[in-house]
Amino acid sequence: MDAALAFGTFDIAVSLLLLDDAVTLVLPGQPEAERKNLSKLALALNEFGVEHIYVDEDAITRRGITPERELFEILTSDQMAAVIREYDVVLDC
Repeated sequence: MDAALAFGTFDIAVSLLLLDDAVTLVLPGQPEAERKNLSKLALALNEFGVEHIYVDEDAITRRGITPERELFEILTSDQMAAVIREYDVVLDC
């Protein structure tokens, strides 16, 4: 998240892809102390150059999570592969 915000301040187009346990960040109603409230933060990320927040469909399905669709783009494995190919640089953080 910090890298995404840093790149965004330099007018570099940034997107986030949440995989595996990172998808728990999109769970509504968790105590703030246990996670950063990405649902609220997602609304402000655009101001920092974050264009898209993608969420792995398989990961949220396995965990029984239903994120707010207006804030996140839910992708299948095939869609993720296609999206990743569109980027010049991909960081695994």
